[in-house]
Amino acid sequence: MLQEDDISESLISKCLDSRLSRDPDMLIRTSGENRLSDFLLWQCSSCYIHFDSVLWPEFGYWNLCSAILAFQRNHRKIQQAKRIFTSESKMSERVFQFLSWVESERQSALELMVQ
Repeated sequence: MLQEDDISESLISKCLDSRLSRDPDMLIRTSGENRLSDFLLWQCSSCYIHFDSVLWPEFGYWNLCSAILAFQRNHRKIQQAKRIFTSESKMSERVFQFLSWVESERQSALELMVQ
C-alpha cells in the first residue's frame, strides 16, 4: 500500500500509458486556439508549446520552420526548466512493489484482450 509521501510526479509519470515514451520536446497547436484541449498535458509540462494561427490543413513547411526556429531560440530556457522540474528521487520499496503490481495488471489486461 502506498503512503501519501510516496506519491510524486515521477510516480505519476511511471503510471501513465506513455511511460515508455519520451516526453515531447515541442507541441504545435494550430488554428489560433490558445488552449490544449487536455491533450498530453502531463507530458508537455516542460516542453515548448508553439501556437500558430493557421488551420491544420494549411499548416505548411514555412509554419514548421517558424516553429522549429522559435523552439531553438528558447531551447536553453526549456532545458533549464527541465533540469529544475525533473528530479529523480530514490524509489522506496513500496513504490517499487506498487509499480510492479501496476505493470502486472496491465499485462493481465492485455492477455485478456488477446484471448
